[in-house]
Amino acid sequence: MTVSMIQLEAFQPLLLTLNAPRTVIRGENFILKVTLETYIATDFQATLKLEPSSSFEIIIPDNNTNSVPGQRSVFIQSNGSKEVLFPINPTKLGEMSLTVQANALGFSDSATQTVLVKAEGIQHVYSSSVILKAGAHAKKLSFTFPVDVVVDTKQASLSITGNFLAPSIKGLESLIQLPTGCGEQNMIHFAPVIYSLQYLIATNQITEDFRTKAIRFMEKGYQTELNYWRSGGSFSAFGSRDYSESTWLSAFVLRCLLQARQFISINEEVLYRTKEWLFQNLDEETGIFQEPGQILNTRLQGGSNGVIAHNAYILIALLEDEGNKNVTYRMNKTIQYLENKTEEGITSNYTLSIVAYALSVANSSKAAAALTQLNSRANSTGLQRYWSSGIDPSNDWQPLSADIETAAYALLSHCQQNRIAEGVPIMNWLSQHRNHLGGYSSTQDTVMALLALTKFMTLVPTSNNTSLTVSVTDSGSIVPNTFNITNENLLVLQSQQIYALEPLELVVSAAGEGAALLQLKVVYNSKGEAVPSEVFKMSATVNDSDSHNRISVNVCSSYQGPEKEPGMILWEVDTLSGFKLDPVGINLNDPLKLVETKDEKVFLYFDSMNASENCVAVPMVRTSMVVGSQAALITILDYYNPEIRTTRIYNSDKLSKATVCEFCGLNCNNCISNVTTSTNTTEQVSESSATAPKLAMLWFCVICMWNIL
Repeated sequence: MTVSMIQLEAFQPLLLTLNAPRTVIRGENFILKVTLETYIATDFQATLKLEPSSSFEIIIPDNNTNSVPGQRSVFIQSNGSKEVLFPINPTKLGEMSLTVQANALGFSDSATQTVLVKAEGIQHVYSSSVILKAGAHAKKLSFTFPVDVVVDTKQASLSITGNFLAPSIKGLESLIQLPTGCGEQNMIHFAPVIYSLQYLIATNQITEDFRTKAIRFMEKGYQTELNYWRSGGSFSAFGSRDYSESTWLSAFVLRCLLQARQFISINEEVLYRTKEWLFQNLDEETGIFQEPGQILNTRLQGGSNGVIAHNAYILIALLEDEGNKNVTYRMNKTIQYLENKTEEGITSNYTLSIVAYALSVANSSKAAAALTQLNSRANSTGLQRYWSSGIDPSNDWQPLSADIETAAYALLSHCQQNRIAEGVPIMNWLSQHRNHLGGYSSTQDTVMALLALTKFMTLVPTSNNTSLTVSVTDSGSIVPNTFNITNENLLVLQSQQIYALEPLELVVSAAGEGAALLQLKVVYNSKGEAVPSEVFKMSATVNDSDSHNRISVNVCSSYQGPEKEPGMILWEVDTLSGFKLDPVGINLNDPLKLVETKDEKVFLYFDSMNASENCVAVPMVRTSMVVGSQAALITILDYYNPEIRTTRIYNSDKLSKATVCEFCGLNCNNCISNVTTSTNTTEQVSESSATAPKLAMLWFCVICMWNIL
């Protein structure tokens, strides 16, 4: 037997690549750049054709009615390349496909790129949920669009499920709309998965597919979180980039890891060293944990209420380690400290809620009284109970993050003290105030609310005989939309688009047996700038370069709120269409801790902000040719109180006035078709050549078998 090596060279004679922006805003035009490369060792003429579509028009700069705007004829030298430009005017919102085909010498190639055309203005998402029970009175849902709504942006949809946790379980990959770039926020991909898995196992609804997916999520989240673990045993928001550690974050991560170790392998050294580091910061005389770093969640910061809540938070985490009696013994002083503060009187509902739960977990004799006191402060509406911090949210339909957390801790206390019936109205309120993604506003409120709901739903007996028909009628329909819910589809989240009428008025009723959770989701864009919060002052100045290829946006902001300093502040800077953050990046200088990019957004994380102005230059570089730039958004918000935000729009005066011909060479020649109706010909496309492989070097072994006589 002989083995010999043979070298084969396979190549595609023609190779097309397209360059267009990933997204544009309605009102903008862009130029599709097509590059045709050849590996043919001779000069030749090629024809390029852009397939027509109802989603766009090809701009004809010279207004020549005899030209064929979607075609070009190009001369290419051997082994050379050629660029061709097609100026495009989008005509519809949504995705559009750009497909170009090249033909020459019997060979061909094609390429397709998708461009998303977005509406102008600021997008808003409204959601409202109702719990439906068979035989109960019909319920009404309504929404009125604002007067400045952007045309063609109104959308409405319904989703319904027979399991109140289904929206969160189905949305585990994206429960909140905020980015998750620090050690605390990473846990949004970790903690809710644990709670969902615990619930599904306890209620015998688990599937192997979900178990496998959940464990994969947890393992990935755990490995990512280790990047924020410091050599001393603590965790901090930005790992080694922070000057000091954080007892708050260390407690939060420890708590999640202790809960996860029943499902995945957790390094015991990480658990032990984190617990010991926390105890190093405990004053054994007073039972108070000191915070060497900065607490990014303002509800646990400073003042008497902040110190109390902070210690209750750490106590809850440490008591998760139920098998470690040494931990419980070392926490006695902290338990006593919280008991004393409860008797003295705690003014903050949020602080009282977390203390009540901490004392419940510690089996304190004061726990029942603390929860009863908390319940006496609650607001009740129908079959719902909730707590208000006394601050009006920017969206009256979406509760404050602090109020979500307060209700979550209250519900957890009811679970811990086995006061289930009293907890039902709280469960109702939390279930009906999730966002359209299945979460809430930020990391902490989402994690705590989902923990509370999963624990409560595990304890509440469920019916095994669900057969429910839900009817939804709007003012413009004769035949209602109907949904059927049975035992077989309890965990299914059924969705349906509906007409976004003005005003939108729905009547919902249920018949049969069982209960369901129905959510109305409304999406629309509004014109102009959002009403700014008085908490953040912000300005944005655009510095244009001499060319159209670079700009810099100088953003300045200061904090004008009632607190001395807020917690983590997030800046979201949308790039102009056709631009991205310059690879040179942005220097990290305190208090700026991290810069991230995703799609057309640049995220800047600040661990603090005060009345002094912070200014950051955001450099951008062109990636594709867009003309007539529309305004982009800059939003500054308090990460843990995202209802506190300011939004501004910005634009480049130079780019907003730019025309197609500024990118098309002298007299716009590079964008003018050189194919006319009299010369237009069509070449036959070879199916095999259109799918020919790209240039490659292929090696393989040929084994020769000799006949053995």
